[in-house]
Amino acid sequence: MSREHHHHDHHDHDHGHDAPHAHAASAPGKRTLTAGGSSEGSSQGAEASAASDKSRIKKMKQTVRDAYVGSGDFDQKGILDHKLDAVQEMTGLLSHSDQSLGTQVLVTALKIGAAAAGGALAASTFGAGLLAAALIAGSTAAASELPPVLGGGGGLGLDPDQFGSNYKAALREGWPKSVHKLTDQMDDIESAKKVHHGTLALRRNVGQIKNNMRSEMLDAWVNALKVKNQGQTPEAMGGESFDKKTTGRLHFENIKIHPHRDDPTTIDISDMKVKLAGVPKEARPQMFDRKPKDIHVARTIEGEGQPKLVGRALVHTTFSFGIHPSGTPRIRDEDTSSFAKSQLKHIDGAKTWEDGLLAIWNRIQGQSIRSLGVESVEG
Repeated sequence: MSREHHHHDHHDHDHGHDAPHAHAASAPGKRTLTAGGSSEGSSQGAEASAASDKSRIKKMKQTVRDAYVGSGDFDQKGILDHKLDAVQEMTGLLSHSDQSLGTQVLVTALKIGAAAAGGALAASTFGAGLLAAALIAGSTAAASELPPVLGGGGGLGLDPDQFGSNYKAALREGWPKSVHKLTDQMDDIESAKKVHHGTLALRRNVGQIKNNMRSEMLDAWVNALKVKNQGQTPEAMGGESFDKKTTGRLHFENIKIHPHRDDPTTIDISDMKVKLAGVPKEARPQMFDRKPKDIHVARTIEGEGQPKLVGRALVHTTFSFGIHPSGTPRIRDEDTSSFAKSQLKHIDGAKTWEDGLLAIWNRIQGQSIRSLGVESVEG
């Protein structure tokens, strides 16, 4: 019998204790305790119940540790084991790239993607709360282990295979340190049951654990590519113009806005394309089923409105803007033409052209790239 099944049976057995005692009280030859009787039996019962709860909590804590970190048994893999498997899978996909990255660039980039992706897994499964906090702590702890794992120094180059190997080493060292985020909250029987149930449920969701880990790793890689190619910190947008795809950003292009004489300007994404330059085609599909707001890399959005005839020339009305890895918009006056601004401010709900740009971001940020009608993430 597996450790997990053992605990389920144990809990079912405990929940059945009340009924036999009820029958024993009225059975022949048994003495019943009246309201005016001795309290000794009641006190002993309370002590026995407390001891039983303490024993159950101890066992549940051990089960939670095994589910979170792994017990070493092949058929009892923990959350960490599945994350390590996913790192290996993504390493294989990124190995089609010939990029190399400096150590400090990688460390900083990893810290941006890790905690956010770890929290996204818990939030999408159980909502925000204790389990989310533990996953975020685990990813952050792993990121903090990278400098000693890599040997320090900014000059060391990393190819995808080194990246994956060192990422796994950092996870093995850092992830287990966060299990106390769960076990420290298991002080009473009800809290222990809640953490126990949630952790085991997450461990069984192997596909989601691995998918989250692949996304976390890819975000870190893309952030590092941006720094390597544009020379800015991972938190920045980079120095390249927002109106074209560039390595280290996720780029949304070919969005249209249509002005109307008496009605608000409409947003058209029917021909939108999504591009991720500098990432091997084998790895790009990892972005396909993710919501743009949950992808923690620099994102750029560009498109055009209805062209204007100026004299004999047809002038295009273009716009572009960015979203930082943290989710903060980056809007610059020079990136949007005056004709586009006049059309953007008439988007429904907008008071300014900047509001119009944010309305475009709101239109695309909350649905997966696939559900937005995009056929693939291009290079």
